[in-house]
Amino acid sequence: KKIRIREMKPERMMVNADIDMLKTVVRNLLSNAIKFSKENSEILVKMEEVNGMAVVSVQDHGCGISEGRAEEIVAC
Repeated sequence: KKIRIREMKPERMMVNADIDMLKTVVRNLLSNAIKFSKENSEILVKMEEVNGMAVVSVQDHGCGISEGRAEEIVAC
């Protein structure tokens, strides 16, 4: 699909987490981003500290999830 994956992260960040679970979550988010992204697009994997917590996000330019469906997922 010729998708570019770009990362934004601090040079160093201390995180207390289950490394295997973190890898699984990021791998699933990245897999979905690739699956639903258009050809020749870009995916951004970002890690930052917000209020003392590590926040990992994956941003793509796919079709996304409808607002109603997103609310169903959050309610689970």
